[in-house]
Formats: sequence, C-alpha cells, structure tokens
Amino acid sequence: MMNFCLEPEQFADFRKKHPNVLILDASQHTYSQAHLPGARWVKPQRMMRQVDMAAGYPPTQEELITLWTDLGIQTEQPVVVYDDEGGGWAGRLMWLLHLSGHQQVYYLNGGIHAWTKLGYETTQQVPPAVAAKTPYPLNWQDKLITDYDAVLANLSNVDWVIWDTRPVAMYEGRQQSAALIGHIPGAMNLPWTFAIDRTRGLRLKPLEEINTQLEEAGITPDKHIVCYCHTFHTAAFVYMLLFLLEYPSVSGYAGSWSEWGNRYNSPVEIGDVA
Repeated sequence: MMNFCLEPEQFADFRKKHPNVLILDASQHTYSQAHLPGARWVKPQRMMRQVDMAAGYPPTQEELITLWTDLGIQTEQPVVVYDDEGGGWAGRLMWLLHLSGHQQVYYLNGGIHAWTKLGYETTQQVPPAVAAKTPYPLNWQDKLITDYDAVLANLSNVDWVIWDTRPVAMYEGRQQSAALIGHIPGAMNLPWTFAIDRTRGLRLKPLEEINTQLEEAGITPDKHIVCYCHTFHTAAFVYMLLFLLEYPSVSGYAGSWSEWGNRYNSPVEIGDVA
C-alpha cells in the first residue's frame, strides 16, 4: 500500500530518497511571503475554467499540457503538493494531475501552516523556471470527472453517493450562492472542514477517525462517490481525502453548484433531508 500523505517530519527523508521531487505550492495568499525551498507556485486561477455560469471546470487538455510542461513535470516524477488553507487548492491540483494521468502525487499534510508551525525553513526566493523539453504526455482519465447529465441520470442509483461538501447553510438553502437554493436531490452533506485539525497546523485528522465518520455518513468504499461544492475547489479536497483512503471509485462533479444551481430546470431539494 502506497502512502501518499506526507507528513512534514518525513519530508527530509523523502527528498533524500527522491532527489528529483517537484514541489508545487497551490497557495492563494502566502507564496510570496514564505514557501518551501524550491517550491514552484501554481496560481489557483490556472486550475479553473469558466463554462457559462460554471466556474469549476478543469482547464482544457491543451491548457493542462502547457501548464505541466511549463512546470517541467516529467512522466514518472514524484510531485508534492500543498497550499495555505488545509488542502482545498492542493486537492484541486492533485485531481488535475490525476486527470492528466500523473500518479506519483503526494500531499504535504497541513501545507505551509504545519510546516512553519514546526519551524522548518521557508524562503521568498522563486526558483528559476525550467520548462520540460517536450510537451507533457497527457493520459486523460475520464473516470475521475462527472458531468451534469451523468449526475442527473444517476440520482436514483443506489450504488452512487453524491457528497455535498458545502457549508450546511448552503446545503439546506438558507444561504444562496446561485439562482437556485438547496442541494442536488439525494445528496448527503458533510462540509469539507470536518477532516481538518486546526490545532495541528491544519493537518488532517487521523485517517482512521475520518474513515469512521465517513462510514457513519454512508460514504463507503463499495459505492461510487461523486463530490461537489460550488466550483469544485473544496470538493477537490475530499476527492484527495478519498484517494488517500484508497476509495476505489471517486469522481468530481466539476460543474458543481455553480452549474446545477444556475440551470433553472435542475431538480433541487431544500432543507435537511438526512
């Protein structure tokens, strides 16, 4: 079993074993003030694409090839991702790499907050750009992304679990973020922050504890799990979480509520229906 969750305390040994590791910082706010030595910044906006009202689509395959090539990613190269919010943007980056067929992706648990909490070295120095000599060989993984029509067609599928990772107020329709309020019919709600330990530098809670909570919520490995939020940002965190827990069948609804909630003919539920 491969452990793709890398603790900050393990990083020095990991780097010795993998001297060619590429470190990618997906932070929204902190990269210019402090980042891991050698880390390259992936601007979160480069990970999103607007399609009509939906803001959470992945970049086109051509745009991803350009992004990975600009970052200098090699096919079998280990990549470590982290951010400054406990895993939302890092999860999005991991999902995009997996979509592209890159498997050696590790999450630095807690990101920059856990790293600095331990007093480890940071820098403001930006490493020189080293683009790959040949375009990144994309190997698109359709199974990791779900569209509107597929979700609509499977609302009654007992083998699917639709996981709404938004705040409870949005799920229940008490807070509006799109034309429609509420949630996708049958979706269960467990906000993404449930798995983050704020007392330990935004690290994940123990995976065994998380797994117990998921099972109690009906999120089990024998189901196909489709996760969504508003723009598939925080839902990408739970995609990463389920990957770390080795759930075999997980996909992201990229359109998320910014698509579902802005189509006036979308079926919705309002209130707590758990």
